[in-house]
Amino acid sequence: MNYTQAISTEEFRTLPFAWSWRNVLRAAAVGEFVLLMVTVVALRDLLALALAAILVVGLSVFLLGEKMFGGLDNFIARVMHLRVRAEIVGAVILAGLFADVGFYTLTAAATNLANGAAGAAILFPASLGAFALVGFVAAVICVFRFQHTVAPSRAAVNFVTGVVIVFSVVTGIGLLRGVTVARAMPPSDVAVFTQNMAYSKAELYANAGQVIVELENHDLFWHTFTVPELNVDMKVPVQATQQIRFDAPAGTYRFLCTIPGHEMLGMTGTLTVR
Repeated sequence: MNYTQAISTEEFRTLPFAWSWRNVLRAAAVGEFVLLMVTVVALRDLLALALAAILVVGLSVFLLGEKMFGGLDNFIARVMHLRVRAEIVGAVILAGLFADVGFYTLTAAATNLANGAAGAAILFPASLGAFALVGFVAAVICVFRFQHTVAPSRAAVNFVTGVVIVFSVVTGIGLLRGVTVARAMPPSDVAVFTQNMAYSKAELYANAGQVIVELENHDLFWHTFTVPELNVDMKVPVQATQQIRFDAPAGTYRFLCTIPGHEMLGMTGTLTVR
């Protein structure tokens, strides 16, 4: 290392935000946990509570490692002829959770923004998605470059800074739009909301002819209002409200959420058109 490189490295080490990738992963996990607990309190979302519990397990394994399991992880590794550190197992758990949360919340924030939503409909999924994105990248790096994630990293600082800038721009647009734009929806014939992976009503009623259904999504994941027999398929992002207009002859129809696994959890019902 020459003199110039030494000075640059020394200056970098004195930066207040000269974090390593492990520091970034810890911070992202703590931030995501706080947001999930806010979701639990504000929306009484049981799914958020389950995700927070998984996050705590993954973070505990990552932070405590062998101190948490003693020689158990080494014994299992020897039996299975594997050499996997407990910290890496924790990073894998966190990466999976961040990938799941990040996919739904980031796409929700982008869709809500594109559809003219404002305020909480942008801020809430964007906040969850930003922490999830940072956490996922940091977790993946900790898995594949474990020995190189202890020292301060300029790349880690630059990445977090970039995410913060994008997050600020997106949420700023959403908040300004909330002040300047008021979206009006026509009156709906049927109004339903989703919470805790369930529709608020399992039986819906409408008059024959043109029907307007409104769905408000309070969950952390996308939902749909789908009526296969009528070719109705409305997709609603996180913290968003949407309407769909369709023609419905008299009869009884089954509606459901087509997001994988949601129907099995009971997200289905009947629409009776009279």
